[in-house]
Amino acid sequence: DDDDDDDDDDDQGDDSARAMLRHKDDEYVPIDGKRRGLGDDNDDDDEDEPTDVQGWRKLAESPSFLCGGMALRSYQLDGVNWLRLSYYLGRNVILGDEMGLGKTAQSVSMLQSLRSLEGIDGPFLIVAPLSTLPHWERELSLWTDMYWVNLHGPADSRRVVEKYEWLTDEKQAKGQETYKFQVMLCNYETVVQEPDLLLSVRWQYLIVDEGHRLKNRHSRSLEVMSALRAKRKLVLTGTPLQNHVAELWSILSFLDGNKFNDVDLFLEKFGKLSTGGGTSEHVNQLNKLLKPHLLRREKDDVENSIPGMKETLLYVEITNLQKMCYRAVLERNRELLLRGAGTGAGGVASTFNNISMMLRHCCNHPWLIQEVEDGALLDLDESYGQADEAERSRQYTERLLQAPGE
Repeated sequence: DDDDDDDDDDDQGDDSARAMLRHKDDEYVPIDGKRRGLGDDNDDDDEDEPTDVQGWRKLAESPSFLCGGMALRSYQLDGVNWLRLSYYLGRNVILGDEMGLGKTAQSVSMLQSLRSLEGIDGPFLIVAPLSTLPHWERELSLWTDMYWVNLHGPADSRRVVEKYEWLTDEKQAKGQETYKFQVMLCNYETVVQEPDLLLSVRWQYLIVDEGHRLKNRHSRSLEVMSALRAKRKLVLTGTPLQNHVAELWSILSFLDGNKFNDVDLFLEKFGKLSTGGGTSEHVNQLNKLLKPHLLRREKDDVENSIPGMKETLLYVEITNLQKMCYRAVLERNRELLLRGAGTGAGGVASTFNNISMMLRHCCNHPWLIQEVEDGALLDLDESYGQADEAERSRQYTERLLQAPGE
């Protein structure tokens, strides 16, 4: 774990980054083909922004090609228009909307628009964490009529997908790229497991969910995904800039390796922003650099129908067992606690973190501490050793629930 000073620096950098990336409604809405974004409206490169993009047309209302009567909110429609314009401009981009604003819905609507308006029937690839794949499956089924396949699974199931869900017909597809699916879903681990299979496809659109997973520029998953043959790329993340601009560079380099090809130069210019340093000129320059690639909106800016957050605190007294465990942890570390964190060797801070974790375990459930669980199970064996399995299981469940006072 990092020490407290490092955490403070990260927090300052995070606050600085959030302030830098926050912008209001009239700063990003695509109007008549002219995309506005981060930075000043009078930036020099605005003159190079096309106002009439051949083939691109702005959607004035939630499109009828969305399935099941689904409709986009106004800011989501703006997002889809921005994604479509970026597609026609040849730009790979980041949709960095705050969590809860429907990045998934905007993304699948973008894919459906490519199919319905441009006749691009895939193949599209969506890479997402395993835990979010069911959500993507639901959204694809709700918003689109595209045929999707989930590649995640053991090696045998992936071979079944490759054999039966890949090419429409081997003879028909010989020398061509004709696939049964329009959308392929997979998680980050599958990308690493199946590089040859995924690299064999010319993807029309690549969506990477939870894009902050790309922040490690030395990771194998980033290496494989950077090698994928994708006409356009979209990264989704609710935190486009977290603790260090090096993480931002990693994502930008994935999107446009020609433009962002020197991490040392990037850090030399903007690295101080991570620790709250740098000047307003550095912020303006980074804004200008991000402008073509990032759309970031927050709930306060666009979604007034969402009520403010309400917190309800319920104070619950801990059980006698939790009190005993809590007291035992403190007694075991009594001398260290009396000395305080400001004295002793450099490992003291780490020890205090461990003590804090143990105390949280006591409050959450005392059986999270191995010795406590072992003692409870031993007592259970002594008390109900002769009981049948059903009775022993019932007693175990009862004690499991009683330990934290549930």
